[in-house]
Amino acid sequence: MGITSIALQYLTVAALRGATLAGDAVQPGAIDALDVDVALMAKPLIAVFIGEDDRKVQGKELIGGEHRVELLIQAFLPSEIDVSVNGVPLRINSREGASDLIMGVLRRQIDRALSASDSDAANLWRILVAEIETTSAIPFLFQITEQVRIAANESSYLCRLTLNEPSFGAPLESNFWQAVIGVFAADPDYQPVAAWIAAEISAPDGIATWRVQQADLGLTQEAREGIGLGPIELPEPASDEPPPIDGAIVDTGDEAWSLP
Repeated sequence: MGITSIALQYLTVAALRGATLAGDAVQPGAIDALDVDVALMAKPLIAVFIGEDDRKVQGKELIGGEHRVELLIQAFLPSEIDVSVNGVPLRINSREGASDLIMGVLRRQIDRALSASDSDAANLWRILVAEIETTSAIPFLFQITEQVRIAANESSYLCRLTLNEPSFGAPLESNFWQAVIGVFAADPDYQPVAAWIAAEISAPDGIATWRVQQADLGLTQEAREGIGLGPIELPEPASDEPPPIDGAIVDTGDEAWSLP
C-alpha cells in the first residue's frame, strides 16, 4: 500500500461523508466491535479500507507499472433507522427483514456518490480511478457481544488506477496531488494526513537528491558510482612505508643461513 492507495482510501471517505444514510459516520480503517455502542447507533456506520494492492512492476521500478487496488467498503446497520421518503419520516426496523432493503439503498447511494457527486473529493476520485474492473457485495453478521450481532455488508471494488506512485522527493508540482492535499487540509480530521503526504512526496526524511535519482533509475551502488552519481567510496590509499620484513635467508651458493 502506497501513497496512491492512501489517497484512494481517504478520497472515498471524503466523498461518502454526508452523501448516504450514514451521514458523517464514515471512517478509514476497519470498525472495532469494542467501539460500537448499538444502543446509540442511530445511523449506519461505514468503514473504508484497502484490500489487495497489486502493481505490475517493470524491471526494478517499484513505484511504476500498472496499479490495481481493491477498495473495500463495509456498512453496519443499527436495529432501527429513520429515513425520509418524499418528505415523510419513516422508521425502518432492520431486524424485521428490512436489512436487505436498507443495504440495497445504501449501496446505491455509495455508488452514486462516487460516480455522480460534484464534490472535490468525488471528482478527484474519478480522476484517480481509470476503471472499475469488478465489483461485488457480501452480506454478513457482525458480532458486537456474545448476545448481539448486527447486519453488515462488504462491497469490493477492483480499481485500476491512472497514476503511479509519485517519485521519492519529487517537487510537489502535480495539480492532482496539490488538489488531493488541499481537500485533506480543508478537513480538520485529516489535516495531519495532508501534511504527512506532502512531506513524504516532496521531502522524505533523510533522503538526498542523488538517492532519489538512484531509486528512479534502479541503480546498484556500483552502477551509481560508475556514472558519478553521489559520493564515491575510494579504496584505501597505499602506505608510503615499506612493508615489514619478517626474517630473511642469505644464500651465497656455497652456503645459506637465516637472519631473524
